[in-house]
Amino acid sequence: IYDVVELAVPEAWFVNTSRISANGTVVGDSEDANLDSTAFLWRDGAFTSLPIPDGWTISTATDVSDLDQVVGSLYRHDYMRSTAFLWVSNDMSVLPALVEHGSCPAQGMNNNGMIVGSSESEGSIVAVSWQDGVPSTIPGSDAYFYSVAYDVNNSGQICGEAITPEYQAV
Repeated sequence: IYDVVELAVPEAWFVNTSRISANGTVVGDSEDANLDSTAFLWRDGAFTSLPIPDGWTISTATDVSDLDQVVGSLYRHDYMRSTAFLWVSNDMSVLPALVEHGSCPAQGMNNNGMIVGSSESEGSIVAVSWQDGVPSTIPGSDAYFYSVAYDVNNSGQICGEAITPEYQAV
């Protein structure tokens, strides 16, 4: 038997939930009437809007650990560049890309602090992981034209997708 719980998000025109942790914490983003998205965390019936750092206008939360650490991406209105973030206990850290001014959305994380996603790197998009805020290419992912890591479990196993230079999906 399941319970449907409505997430009451103040002033939201649309609510997108991304993940739920083992302890029931939900993350996602809500859009206002101007279609601006803001990442949120919903825990024990309470809604928390995650602050957007200066220089960014849009945020989306993509994963939450069982420790209530949140990862996601920050965007500007033009959506031409994104950067990953880590939110822990009301503190948001912007995570770096592999190359200066490159896009690097975060997709998932585990309870050990490993974050995964993708980053621009010398003309391609490669799957990356961040450990202690430092990005590194996931071994083997740079052999593809495009690769992204979507999630990582607590054993460090990563799932994602890749496309060869001949546009073959693997």
